[in-house]
Amino acid sequence: LIGKPFQKLTFDNNDNGDGAGMSVDTVLDIVDSNKHLRKLEFWKNLIGNQIDTGHIERLCSAVHNHALVELDLYESFAPGVGDRMLASLLTIDGLKLEKLSLVANYITSAVSTVLADF
Repeated sequence: LIGKPFQKLTFDNNDNGDGAGMSVDTVLDIVDSNKHLRKLEFWKNLIGNQIDTGHIERLCSAVHNHALVELDLYESFAPGVGDRMLASLLTIDGLKLEKLSLVANYITSAVSTVLADF
C-alpha cells in the first residue's frame, strides 16, 4: 500500500491480540506515503496497539500536509491521550478538516477551552 494513490483508508481492529496485526506506525507510514488520501478511519484499536503520545505529531503532520479532510478515530487512543490529540489537531494553522470524529477516546472537559477558541 505504500505509495498507492487511494483516497480512503480504513483500519478496523487491526490487531487481533496476537501481535500480528498492523501497527499504528505502519498505518502512519502508509498515510505519509499517500498525498491523495482524503479520509482516514481508525477504529477500535486494541490495548497495546493504540495511538499514543508518540504518534500525535505524525498524525497531526498528516492532517496538515496532506489532502486529508476527514478523520474518524473511534476507540483509538490509549487512556489520557485523547485530550492531547484533540488539542494538537485544533491548534494546527490552516486546519483543512471538514469532519473530525473522536468517539470513545477519553476526551474530557480539559480541552473545552481549545474547543471554545476553535
